[in-house]
Amino acid sequence: TAESLELAKILRQEAIKLDKRFWLVVNKVTPAITDVIEVKTRGLGLDTVGLIRFDEEVFRTCLVGEALRAKEALIDIKSVLKKVGLIKPSSSNRSG
Repeated sequence: TAESLELAKILRQEAIKLDKRFWLVVNKVTPAITDVIEVKTRGLGLDTVGLIRFDEEVFRTCLVGEALRAKEALIDIKSVLKKVGLIKPSSSNRSG
C-alpha cells in the first residue's frame, strides 16, 4: 500500500542514522501492479531489492490451514536472498 511505502521511507531514514543495512522487498505483487510499484518507489527515493510475486499456492494453503506451500514466491525469495548475500548463488543447485 502507499502507506507501507511511506513507512518504508521512514524506516530507511532511521536505518541510515543507525548505520544499518536496509532492504526493501515488496510482496504479493501481480503483473498488473509491477509498474505502479516501481514508479511509486522511485518517487519516494526507494530502491527495491526484489519483488515477491503473489502466489496462489501460498494464499490457498494459508486459507485452508494446510502446511505452507509456495511456487513462484519461493523462487522470488531465493533470488532476493542471493541478491543481498544471505545465501550463496550455488545453494539452490545442491541436492540432498
